[in-house]
Amino acid sequence: MSERYMVISSDCHAGLPNEEYRPYLDPQYRDAFDVFLAEREAARQQFAIMGNKEFEDEWFSENEEGLRGGWDAERRDKELDADGVVGEVIFPDADAVLGGASAPFGAGLGMSSQTDPELLMAGARAHNRWLAELCNDSPERRRGVALVPIHHEVDAAVTARMLGLAAAELRGFDVPALAPLADRIGPSPADLGQTSPEADAARAKWDDLRDAGRPWVTCVEAIPVGTKTTRVF
Repeated sequence: MSERYMVISSDCHAGLPNEEYRPYLDPQYRDAFDVFLAEREAARQQFAIMGNKEFEDEWFSENEEGLRGGWDAERRDKELDADGVVGEVIFPDADAVLGGASAPFGAGLGMSSQTDPELLMAGARAHNRWLAELCNDSPERRRGVALVPIHHEVDAAVTARMLGLAAAELRGFDVPALAPLADRIGPSPADLGQTSPEADAARAKWDDLRDAGRPWVTCVEAIPVGTKTTRVF
């Protein structure tokens, strides 16, 4: 008698086509978003990202139905079923080729520390609103992680209140990778000792992470060989 396995993917990705995020943005950021979209399209037209425009068009046309699973709940369930996957943990950004299904203002996995932090937060909130809706469709098989850009003002961004609108539906928080997590939050108190001012400041930040009541993750981060890792809690 053969054994059966339950397959749960801990590294799935989802994201709307860029322009479809507009209604999920706070109204005051929509003009800036239109500018962002225009600049992104101009860059795409200038560079053949896949190396061959004809091949690019053909590839996306042939795979259009399956690619819709990056944002369409019904299609997504069909793709998961075909792969034998019963549950998933969902990170941002569904289009790893052109970035065409990614969070507004580049707030997803390709986040840049050069982007206005206010726009990053706005883009993250928009993505989290949409992701909460996706997870509410087939909630028994989806667990989404909310985007939390903390590359600028850490103290403001590490609180669950900043993204509280999604906290009830989303089951974790994603810190997009640009540098080791400890560089953005500060070393753990255990690494600094218990009495230094630096330890007190770092402890407050780590406490914010703990008190958010959700796991914090990053996807995915290369750590140089020999780098000392930091204990989170």
